[in-house]
Amino acid sequence: MDAGLAHLASGLVSAESLAVSLAAPRLRREGVPVGHVLDDPERRLFQLLSQVEGDLAHARYRAWLRQLVSFADACRVARIDR
Repeated sequence: MDAGLAHLASGLVSAESLAVSLAAPRLRREGVPVGHVLDDPERRLFQLLSQVEGDLAHARYRAWLRQLVSFADACRVARIDR
């Protein structure tokens, strides 16, 4: 997720920045400082993955979602343990 945050900060549109944009509300709740987000991240992430991954786009999209949930869950645990 560090790459996604860095990409967002620099204005780069990438799978990472779109994923962070998608998860921004949850990440913010967990204490992650997410600034500006990209518009329509769900559609744009899937579209980007479709161009790059072809038939594997759906599987890759689901993998991104799982990774986001895992990261947000870890942030929650770290926040609670403080």
